[in-house]
Amino acid sequence: AAAASAAAAASGADSPPDGPTAVIVSVEGRTYPVDVFYSAKPVRDYVASAAECVASLALANGSRGFGYGDVLVFMPGQEEVDRCCRAIKDLVTGGEQQARLVGLPLYGG
Repeated sequence: AAAASAAAAASGADSPPDGPTAVIVSVEGRTYPVDVFYSAKPVRDYVASAAECVASLALANGSRGFGYGDVLVFMPGQEEVDRCCRAIKDLVTGGEQQARLVGLPLYGG
């Protein structure tokens, strides 16, 4: 989003009349127990593999529901984050997990 804003400013585009549209989220530091999972072998498409892993975790939780825990996936850039969120949505669309699984992209900056 910052690159798009910088490009718009460089092209002479006007700012939105209501001011900036980005929201900055600050999270207090807390620690929670975390389970870390790694692939046993290299994968061809790490974004698709991560999405499949998230979908399988949602299915594995079964009747406990996805609210049993959250899944945090780290990706190197915004494009990969967006692609992973789309892939997760595509994998669970129409299934029981669709109502319980919500992708919330967060971008570092």
